Amino acid sequence: MTELPEDWIIGPLGSILPIRYGKALPQELRDPLGVVPVVGSAGVMAHTLTPLVESPCIVVGRKGNVGQSWPMPHGCWPTDTTYYVAPPEGCDLVFLSYQLEFLDLRRLDSSTAVPSLRRQDLESQALVLPPLPEQRRIVATLEDHLAHLDAASGYVSHASQLLGIVRESLLDRLTSSTMPLVCLGSLATDSGYGTSTKCDYGAPGVPVVRIPNIVQGELNLTDEKRSCDTAVDLSKMMLEESDFLVVRTNGSKDLIGRTAVVGQGIHASFASYLIRYRFDLNYVDPSWVYLMMEHPRARGILENLAASSAGQYNLSLGKLNEVMIPLPDIKTQRQLTRNFDQTWQSINQLWSVFDDTTVATRALRRSLLAAAFRGDLTADWRADQRQCASSETVGPPCNDGCTREGGYHAN
Repeated sequence: MTELPEDWIIGPLGSILPIRYGKALPQELRDPLGVVPVVGSAGVMAHTLTPLVESPCIVVGRKGNVGQSWPMPHGCWPTDTTYYVAPPEGCDLVFLSYQLEFLDLRRLDSSTAVPSLRRQDLESQALVLPPLPEQRRIVATLEDHLAHLDAASGYVSHASQLLGIVRESLLDRLTSSTMPLVCLGSLATDSGYGTSTKCDYGAPGVPVVRIPNIVQGELNLTDEKRSCDTAVDLSKMMLEESDFLVVRTNGSKDLIGRTAVVGQGIHASFASYLIRYRFDLNYVDPSWVYLMMEHPRARGILENLAASSAGQYNLSLGKLNEVMIPLPDIKTQRQLTRNFDQTWQSINQLWSVFDDTTVATRALRRSLLAAAFRGDLTADWRADQRQCASSETVGPPCNDGCTREGGYHAN
């Protein structure tokens, strides 16, 4: 690890920030006229009249959107799918929030069922803590830089939304009122849930496909976790080419029902928050089913079917089986799929540019955060403070509030 400035401290997160569990809020205590936010793992989900926590705190996703952090400057009610930490004296709320973002707590999820963050894993993370004036200086510097990045990300997001509208229009043109509607379950020769065995990066077992591996209808195993226990028999859950995967559980409704077709060369099992379908390829083209599940009408149905429980949205196999999709004959399915792919290919090049830009801005954001928590962003500021402190003459305050005796004036 890079050597930190001499007046910074470093230690386990749990020794600096006491971690507490959120609490379930009964439905009858939720009040749309309340001013107290009710915070789940996906952020503010409702309001109430009385806070569980009256002081400023940071809410951290424990189930579902694990590791996502939400700084709450006023009273709030963290639900039972979260932890919360109340910064002690000498800790700036926003500084800690940025540092939790930098720690990328999502990587600590080792579950293949409902994504979860264990308390001991959170407590063991290394936290750096400069003096309070420098924390505030870091926040000000970060927010100046990140404002420009956020503006660029906003432009890219808006352009991507416009492309999404184009895509929805193209999908709508694929279907007609004369096509027969069939339920998804009737098309399957086999279907079922994946494995709940524990998996992790670099583990000795077989790869296990998870939600992050589903990218634009395909599998991307760049972010690969493997099963930890090689004795677990996953032979009946190994994926085959043309298998069809559906996301059934997540803290984000937008991800529920997202699908992917397994391509060639995939040697992996799949996690229990996914459902796998196998079709008779003589009658069903999985790529056609993928397009139909992306259709705006299907998306609306899937999101309405998703039941919410403990901050999680869930689609059961039984509910998925009843989803109706248009199904022309196999020749028409393949022809329409080819036509769509040819039209979308040129448009998708723009989407790829937007995706690359998004990846680049995220990488730059992470680099800025890394520099902040190494002390790089405030190196000149610290030098100025030392110069002020070492001067024998007491003069007017420096620009950053430092007197020549090394004191600090609140801004």
